[in-house]
Amino acid sequence: MIPPEFPSLDQDLAVDVAVVGAGLTGLTAAFLLQRAGKRVVVLDRYAVAAGVSGASTAHLTEALDTRYHILRRDFGDEGARLVALGTRKAISWIHSMVDTHGINCSFAVVPGYLYSEREDDMAELAFELDAARAAGLSVELEREVPLPFPTAGALCFANQAELNPEAYLCSLARIFRQSGGLLFQGTAVTSIGDGDICRLATEHGVVTAPQVIVAAAAPLTLFALQTKVASYRSYVIAFPGSLEPALFRHTS
Repeated sequence: MIPPEFPSLDQDLAVDVAVVGAGLTGLTAAFLLQRAGKRVVVLDRYAVAAGVSGASTAHLTEALDTRYHILRRDFGDEGARLVALGTRKAISWIHSMVDTHGINCSFAVVPGYLYSEREDDMAELAFELDAARAAGLSVELEREVPLPFPTAGALCFANQAELNPEAYLCSLARIFRQSGGLLFQGTAVTSIGDGDICRLATEHGVVTAPQVIVAAAAPLTLFALQTKVASYRSYVIAFPGSLEPALFRHTS
């Protein structure tokens, strides 16, 4: 059921920027553009945080899918440094939003561990340590990992964070609307017409905008051929008991 505060589109609109997807990427972009003076609308097929963002592990981390030694190899020291700086600024920005607006989303600053049980992986972790430090990150190689099973070691990234993504994003959506932004849930974009002014068709109205941000996860239905996004699945393991507050991510 769609909350009354986030209605469905029921009219045609003309805006400066249309954002498709009310997850972390879409709402953050919409908020920043609205604050910069743009007239912005966010459209989501389902609801705020109903997709990948709401179903994530809520890790705010500098430990990325692409390792820093790979970034360093492909883009040089400066390229890797810019990636690291971007991740740090993103975590800091979310932290500042939580503090400034008093968002109740269980935000906490915690360490993050990139760990392995295999001794064979330690050489690669040491290689990653050098690249991560060269990129400007605060990271240590540790043999003792606070997990309830044997491990060979881990990289420990300082000052990572975790939060409740649904609570955070619903609050961000309210703040966005209070600042004049437009947000419509239950509004599926069925096509996007290209041109100087893009035309976004929905079942309940047409949105026109010179700029469009598609921030939906793998929006294959909007394009005849999708060459930029590959689908993949990741997994979370849950078990009874308690752990030291931290982020834990396996190397594989």
